[in-house]
Amino acid sequence: MLLRNSILSIFLLLTLLIGYQQLDDSKTAQSDRNSFFYFLDKDLSDSSWLLNTLDSLKKYSTEQESENISPLIKLLEGNYLLQKNEYEFAKTKFDSILYYNQNALSNKFLAETYLGLAKCYRNLEIKDSAELYYHKAAAMFEESGANTKLAEVLNTIGYIHWQITHFDSAIFYFERSLKIKEHLPDIDSYATTLNNIGTVHYHWASYDIALDCYLKAFEIKKEVNNFSGAALVLTNIGLVYKDTEQIDRAIECFFESIEYAEKDFDNDIFGYIHHNIGSAYLRTNIDSAEVYFEKAMQYYACLLYTSPSPRDRTRSRMPSSA
Repeated sequence: MLLRNSILSIFLLLTLLIGYQQLDDSKTAQSDRNSFFYFLDKDLSDSSWLLNTLDSLKKYSTEQESENISPLIKLLEGNYLLQKNEYEFAKTKFDSILYYNQNALSNKFLAETYLGLAKCYRNLEIKDSAELYYHKAAAMFEESGANTKLAEVLNTIGYIHWQITHFDSAIFYFERSLKIKEHLPDIDSYATTLNNIGTVHYHWASYDIALDCYLKAFEIKKEVNNFSGAALVLTNIGLVYKDTEQIDRAIECFFESIEYAEKDFDNDIFGYIHHNIGSAYLRTNIDSAEVYFEKAMQYYACLLYTSPSPRDRTRSRMPSSA
């Protein structure tokens, strides 16, 4: 396997050099660059792959005394630092790419750069800059036909608007994302955005529409064995029942969601579920409510020591940006 990966890295490097040594406006050079970055798209969150590939690229660049691949090295370095939660350092890497001749870089490359900057600003909680670069990334992904990444970015923009209770704009981006995801093979991601749309309708008290979205999303999450996702959506179903005074059904959903969550342990989701059980018991049993609120606080307290950023600690609140 190691030999195979080494051979693959060499092949990728050669493909890269073809793309960057021919920095002209020919369709061939543009095609070479685009084909490489579509492949690269699959690996930007794999820190092991990033580290190994960076090592090979830096050695080759030094041996050949070539600066042609410098933008790619910076892009990979930025993404590696993102995985390590080094957001300021990652931002510096992505920023430096923008000093290169952007006409020599493909739209897909620029889109990945803007996406990297957006993630940095978001984790640094600089929201205006984050949204600005998400929009830049979306425009470039759309131009280059990268529909999977475009749908992901649109969903994230919707999530940002949901966080600040701009529900009209949130559902606009969620629905744009869902329309693209309808034609993509990743049904788990489709269910995530469907859940998000349900959550907007929940906040509008459009409970029938919200419940319909949640039920469909729940079935998909179960189908793909995304147990934490299923637990989250089932908890949302319980919230609809709680808010429509069907307390027994709500509590039943909350306890069933624990069974799914236990298959994919996540303190954030456990805290979310137990908080909602406590909230439901406020209507019927104050003592039980206090017990479950205390359990929720214990799970959330664990996150203070395990989560790398405030955004990660709110990851499982009702909509998801994943």
